[in-house]
Amino acid sequence: MRPVSSTDGDVMTMRPTLFLTVGLPGTGKTSEARRLEADESALRLTKDEWVKALYGLGNPRRPRTSSRGGSSRSGYEPSRSASTL
Repeated sequence: MRPVSSTDGDVMTMRPTLFLTVGLPGTGKTSEARRLEADESALRLTKDEWVKALYGLGNPRRPRTSSRGGSSRSGYEPSRSASTL
């Protein structure tokens, strides 16, 4: 969070800040995220580290697809009316 001056004069409040890193593999996203975590006292969330902690070095099983051809991964299957939009 970063301090922000308020209209109340000397009162300082904290505004939440989101740092989002995107880029090609090997461009330093993780290094920059770790630096921000330390410098800004930020919470760093990364899917890759969660998956490794949960499943080790192996990949989790892939979800099965439904018999109707939709993916059960998200639980979302488009309706007939949505496909004509």
